[in-house]
Amino acid sequence: MSHDDDTDLREAFAAGTRPAHPALAARVRAAIVSDADSPRTRGMWIAGAAAAGLGVVVVAALLAASLSRGPSPVTRVVPAVSASTLPAATPSPAANAQPSPSPTPEATPAVASVPAGFTCSSAVTGGGGAQAAVAAVRVGSQQGFDRLVIQFTGPVPSYEVRTQPTSGFVHDASGEEVTLQGSAGVLVRVRNATPSGSYNGPTDYRLGGPVLAEARQVGDFEGVFSWGLGTSGPACVRVTVLSGPDRLVVDLVRSPG
Repeated sequence: MSHDDDTDLREAFAAGTRPAHPALAARVRAAIVSDADSPRTRGMWIAGAAAAGLGVVVVAALLAASLSRGPSPVTRVVPAVSASTLPAATPSPAANAQPSPSPTPEATPAVASVPAGFTCSSAVTGGGGAQAAVAAVRVGSQQGFDRLVIQFTGPVPSYEVRTQPTSGFVHDASGEEVTLQGSAGVLVRVRNATPSGSYNGPTDYRLGGPVLAEARQVGDFEGVFSWGLGTSGPACVRVTVLSGPDRLVVDLVRSPG
């Protein structure tokens, strides 16, 4: 029931229960007195009184029911809101959130930079089968590498050049262990270098170059002529045979590894 309906009911109840107008009451009494003995009048009076009483009871009951329910709730109409008009929700930062650690860049591996013609891990062999005597041994530094030169009186005999992880060598034929300057080494061995003991030049060079620290003769026995090269670290070699005069050339660079 709305507020307006409740007000109308209250006004109707008040109108039905207020005292009758004094003139109306006097006329009713006069009619009753003048026709009091009429059966028809008595019946109409009784019926009217009953109807009036019933109306009062009905109005009172409706009013009591309305009051017991209290005021009718007011219905509010909320306009529909399109989802597209709603502002985007801003996510709340997590409590005590820690920033993600930046990935640590991996170390860049060393790039191999070995000059053309150099080898760092395998032995280099070559030369011919003829015999030749050693005429001279020289060492020196060139631009970007160090060099050992063994010169012969004829075509270069069979040779082998091999790198090794230490600067220690065994002297041929005494078996004496020899340690040269440096931390790694290269063994240069020539076969058919005869006659043995014919070489009478320097047998130990301490160059102190970028790669070659020391070069020493470590063998001259039964046609096998050997030199040990102490290097400042692992080395790569390039071997060349030249003529006019005939010579074996060993160039050395530091290994990038």
